[in-house]
Amino acid sequence: MDVFTRQEPDTNVPEVGRYFRRNVWGWRPLADALAELTETWANVEHPHTNDGSGLDADDARALADEIDAALASGAVDLYVIERNVRLAAMPRETCKFCEGTGSRRDSIGRQYGLDKPGGCNGCEGLGTVAQWETNYSLDTSDLVEFSAFVRASRGFSIY
Repeated sequence: MDVFTRQEPDTNVPEVGRYFRRNVWGWRPLADALAELTETWANVEHPHTNDGSGLDADDARALADEIDAALASGAVDLYVIERNVRLAAMPRETCKFCEGTGSRRDSIGRQYGLDKPGGCNGCEGLGTVAQWETNYSLDTSDLVEFSAFVRASRGFSIY
């Protein structure tokens, strides 16, 4: 997602409050963390879409204060650790390309030589894959960076 300031940013370093970006793999867990750790984030009407939802200057300052408080208290670190533990504990799923055999037996597998034992390109021959949610990453530094952007933004819109 691309998040843009609604006004000229309130900072001597224009890049900080002008623009914030995370691809889909980073935005979703960041938005989820904000929903869990702050109250003001609930004022963003559609946080997982790029329809221009966002916050005005007052709510942006309040959100930055809440993020900074969660960072200072250790709540962000705890959230990230618990999320990572939960993701690591998720059972692996059967590979949809080889149906758990480790080798592809479909036309693509035969065409590209992936039908040999251990040849599946979907699971690297293991027969299982990590659950989809594990592809989404989050680190404490994501919230530190977003807080700095939000504080300087004077309001923002998500596109």
